[in-house]
Formats: sequence, C-alpha cells, structure tokens
Amino acid sequence: MATRAGSWATKYLDFAAWTQDEFRNLLCGFPPNPSEDTPLAPGTPVPSRTQVADKFIAEEVHRVNADRHVQDAILAGDLKVLDPPDEKLLAKVSAVVDPDELEAIRRALAHHRTCNKAYRVSRDAAVRWAVRRRELFPAFPFTLDDLHPVTGLASIELKDHRRRLVKRALAGQSQSEFCRATGGDVTVDVLRAVIAGDGRRADLAKRTPQILALLGIATNDWNAK
Repeated sequence: MATRAGSWATKYLDFAAWTQDEFRNLLCGFPPNPSEDTPLAPGTPVPSRTQVADKFIAEEVHRVNADRHVQDAILAGDLKVLDPPDEKLLAKVSAVVDPDELEAIRRALAHHRTCNKAYRVSRDAAVRWAVRRRELFPAFPFTLDDLHPVTGLASIELKDHRRRLVKRALAGQSQSEFCRATGGDVTVDVLRAVIAGDGRRADLAKRTPQILALLGIATNDWNAK
C-alpha cells in the first residue's frame, strides 16, 4: 500500500497504536527510528557528530510544535489516549474512593501524561485526527485510504463513527423509515453496506454519494472524525 512518504512509513500501518515518540515524528514526516527506517546506503559517509546534532536541533523545533498541538487536542478531548497501566490501579481503588475525587485523580493523571508526553494513541484515530489538520502537518505520511484494508471494508472505529453520523442525521427516524421514504430505491442492507464500505453488497461509487446527499452528510465527515 502506497503512502505519501514512501516505503519507510509503511510498517507503522501494521501497528495498532503509536507511542508518543512515533506519533510526534510521523506528524512531522520524520522516521521515528532513523537507523532502522532509513539506514545509510552502503558507501554513504557517516555523518559527523556536529551534523547529527544540527539535524536533531532543526527537526526538534517541528516535533515540539507537534507536541503542543497534540497536548491541546488530548486535553480538549479531540484526541483520546489509550488507557495506560495506572488506569488499572484506579479501577482497584474505585470502590473506596469518592467518585468526584476519583475523577479529579484521573484528570490529574491525564494532565501528567500529556505534559510528559507519556501516552499511546490508536493508529486509526491518530491518522484521522492528523489528516483533518493537514495544514498543520503537511508532511504527515498517511492518508485516509491507508486505513482501509485490502477488502475495502471500513474499520470498526470508522463504522461506529458513520453509524453515529447516520443516527444524528435521521433525528429519531429509524433506518427502515428512512429507506421506505426513498421509495424502495435504498434498502436497509444497502445503507448498512455503505456504512461498512462493503463493495460486495452495494455499488459504493454510486450509493455512497447518493446516501450522503439524502442524509446531508459531508464526505469529509463521513471518512474522518
């Protein structure tokens, strides 16, 4: 699968989650592990310590900027971090700690993790967040197409996102009622196939824009969150 950055970035699509260091480097278009991701070709002169240091300093400015945007997004709830081990400890004491105090402790831990950049993020959520902020991270190596498996089926997370959009658009109306209102042109199975990105059950090139137009959902919102 081709990515915007080339072969070195492809392996990171195999990871279910990215560490803070991997994510901040990917946002900037830098290989997280240069010695492994982009090894020197045979015969290439080894950079001097000064060259290595100068390169690091020049790149770190971009990484720090990415850290700031990510920290703001996490604290605002726009980007969720995966539960770290200390969440298991909180679960153990939840029975003996006041709910308000427990929530205060949880917020403090979240703040500590973001300030210290000690977090892990879901690959799918991270890609969608970054792609929708392309003006901030133009060198980010992935696109939404990189998230789709060979079958073309949407991920579980994307399907859940699309179901929420459909539910909001229907405003209390059921899927069956919506489909009947189309005069039978759109069936519930076709609607669900479009949500799942299942081209075996529906002509996605035709049906997706048709259904999005009927529901008043923008394509960008449909494919990202």
